[in-house]
Amino acid sequence: MGLLKNAFGFLVVTSIVTGICAALGVFLGIFPVVLLALAMNWCMGLVSAAFASERVFDLTGASTFIACSVCSLYISTSNFQRDPQLRPLVATSLVCLWALRLGLFLFTRILKDGHDCRFDGIREQPLRFINIWSLQALWVCLTALPAFLSNTVEAQPELNTQDLAGVLVWVFGFGVEVAADWQKSAFRAVPANRGRWIDSGLWAWSRHPNYFGEILLWVGMLVLCSAGFTQLKHLCCAAISPLFVALLLCCASGVPMLEAKADAKWGANPAYQAYKKSTPTLVLRPPAAAKQKGQ
Repeated sequence: MGLLKNAFGFLVVTSIVTGICAALGVFLGIFPVVLLALAMNWCMGLVSAAFASERVFDLTGASTFIACSVCSLYISTSNFQRDPQLRPLVATSLVCLWALRLGLFLFTRILKDGHDCRFDGIREQPLRFINIWSLQALWVCLTALPAFLSNTVEAQPELNTQDLAGVLVWVFGFGVEVAADWQKSAFRAVPANRGRWIDSGLWAWSRHPNYFGEILLWVGMLVLCSAGFTQLKHLCCAAISPLFVALLLCCASGVPMLEAKADAKWGANPAYQAYKKSTPTLVLRPPAAAKQKGQ
């Protein structure tokens, strides 16, 4: 019965993911890009399922972002028979920088920890496990849509203040994400902090500052890329990116999962409850202001 249930779930997820990716590819003219995303994740998913290991999951996701972004840029230069334009080149470079940093960070972390608790109870079930890889391909396609679509615009308008604003928002979000990840890694590296929650640095401003930074950088990417869009459908579809990232992190695999884990671990601790009450879940707020509002 369990096998039939997993098989049915596999068919449903595969059909939905394939359908959405195919629709995006045909409607927006990025079919080779979405095909590459699916192929990379299905291939690595099959290999990883055979070994019941999630060690290269995040690294594959990061590699998919980079490969698809470069592929998108290459196809645009070939189709339009011109050198890359500055706006798409900047957008592609920023996506690759973000993916490279995050991929190496997460890969290093799982090599150190030995496992990823998100896959507990899943890695031993091949069909359910491969579903996660299919969803990762969809994550790449939806998240990087602004950059992919920027590469489909044949005649880009001149750079303007909107481009600058987009890059500045992206840089700020990227900086917040990197700083938050570094601070948490440094905190966890101290033996005395074992079993404690982090409430210093950016983590005194937000309980999930890394997620806030990630959402913000994709908002910046949308602002940057939309400065060159000449069709309304491109703008509407590109807007899916930050909305999707926000929903994913705030309602699915990010905040809810970590909050539940923290509550199970420290929920009875008055000090943690005070931290949780005075510190925003996502948006950065100075500790003094947060403390005052929490009283």
